[in-house]
Amino acid sequence: MIKEKITPTHVLSWIDGKIKSSNRLLFIENAIWQPGNERKERQLLQYIDAISNQGGGTMVLGLQTFRNRAQKIIGIEINERTEFWLRTLIKTNISPVIENIDIYTLCINDKNVLVLTIESNDVPYMIISDGFYGWNDLKPRKLHEQEIRQLYQNSHKPLLEYVGVINTQGVALLENGIPTSIQFYPKFLIRNAGTAPEKDYKVEFWFPSSLTDANFSPLQQYFHRLDGVYSVFSIPGKTTLFQDEVYTIAEAKLAVHTENIEDFLEHDFLIHLFYSKGKKTYRFKLSETFNYQKQRILNNSIFKQNAIK
Repeated sequence: MIKEKITPTHVLSWIDGKIKSSNRLLFIENAIWQPGNERKERQLLQYIDAISNQGGGTMVLGLQTFRNRAQKIIGIEINERTEFWLRTLIKTNISPVIENIDIYTLCINDKNVLVLTIESNDVPYMIISDGFYGWNDLKPRKLHEQEIRQLYQNSHKPLLEYVGVINTQGVALLENGIPTSIQFYPKFLIRNAGTAPEKDYKVEFWFPSSLTDANFSPLQQYFHRLDGVYSVFSIPGKTTLFQDEVYTIAEAKLAVHTENIEDFLEHDFLIHLFYSKGKKTYRFKLSETFNYQKQRILNNSIFKQNAIK
C-alpha cells in the first residue's frame, strides 16, 4: 500500500523552496507526456521502469523546472480516462506487474498536476521488448547484465518475523480450591516470510524476572543478563529456516501469584529478532496476552480468597 499521498501543499512548497528533482522525487518534463505517441510513451515507460528498479519513488508531471529545480506549475492535459489509460500502459508493457502504484491528479490554481508514486519490492522490472532500466543523472539508461543479476540477487532474501505465541491459557495451582499461582507454558513462533533461506539469526526474549522460573531449563539455559526488572534470554538459531517455514524458537514457563501480580499487570514482554538482513522488535502487554479460564487477569482478586484464609 502507498503510505502517503502528495497534496497541493506539498507541490507549492516544492516550488517555494526550489526543490531539486531526484531519483526519489522526479519532475518530468511535459514534452514526454504525449498519449498516443509511441516513442514518447516508450520514454515515459523507461522512467517508470527505472524508478521501479531503483527502490521506488514519486514522478510528477505538470511542473516547469530550471536546472532540475521546481519553478512553477504549468499543468498538463488530462481527461477522465487518463488514469485508466496510464495504468493500462504500465500494466501491459512492464513485467512483472507493478503491484504498489498510485496514480492521481491534483488541481492547483486551475492547472492539473499528475502524480505517480511507486513502492518497489526490489523485483527487477523489464519493459517488454526493450529491457531493464536504471538511472544515469536522472535520465533512464539500460542496465548492464551484472546490474540486472544484482537486482535479482537482492530480491531473493530472507525476511524473518514473529508469528505469535501459543499456549497462553494459564493453569492454576490450587489450595482448597483457590488458586495460589497461575502458571503459563507458552511457545513462541517465528517465520521466514522471505524468498531465500536464513541460517544466521537469534531471538532475545525479555520477561520480568519475578515471573520466570529459574529451574525451567528449556529457557533458563539461554539466560543472558539482567536488565532492570527484566531477565534477558538470548536464543540462537539452530536450524536453517526455509521460505514460509514456521518454527518454534522458544518455550517458557511463567508464573503469576500475589507477590508478582503487579509486575504482570504493569510490564510488557519484549522480543528482539536479529537476522542477516536486519532486526525487528515486538512489544506486548503480558496481561493482554496471557489469561486464565479464557478471561484476562485484571487484578489480584483471583488470589484474595486464599490470602484471607
